[in-house]
Amino acid sequence: MVMFLKKNRNRNCFFLPDPLVQKQAFTLPELMIAVMILAIVLTGALGTFIYCSILSNSTKNRTFAISEAQSKIDEISDSTYDSIVSTYNSTTFNLTQISNGTASISVSQIGADVAADLLQVDITVSWKNKDNRDISSSLTAYVARK
Repeated sequence: MVMFLKKNRNRNCFFLPDPLVQKQAFTLPELMIAVMILAIVLTGALGTFIYCSILSNSTKNRTFAISEAQSKIDEISDSTYDSIVSTYNSTTFNLTQISNGTASISVSQIGADVAADLLQVDITVSWKNKDNRDISSSLTAYVARK
């Protein structure tokens, strides 16, 4: 280790610098290791962000689909009981909030032992996610004669 004598500005004397006070810096290998660790952490964080974005979009679409199916069930239950089967059975409609989304309606009477005063309404909504996967969700309701 080479040490140099430094002259103090205020005094006319020389002193040896304190080795603990000397300025330290990072070496190139230390910087490269730190950058590699940072790159690995950021890559993992980016993957997590992308996955959470896909899940958020899927949840949003499912919420919109169920909301539109619920609106259609409300519309059906507001109709007269005798016109429900003829008007809504085996019909389809397009979803307004989801592009390429469709829904199908199936109306059937419940069992022979019931006095034909109860209808089962099944609405199945389907759409394609961003990754072109077919997603579907179903909602079932029962409508009684008023």
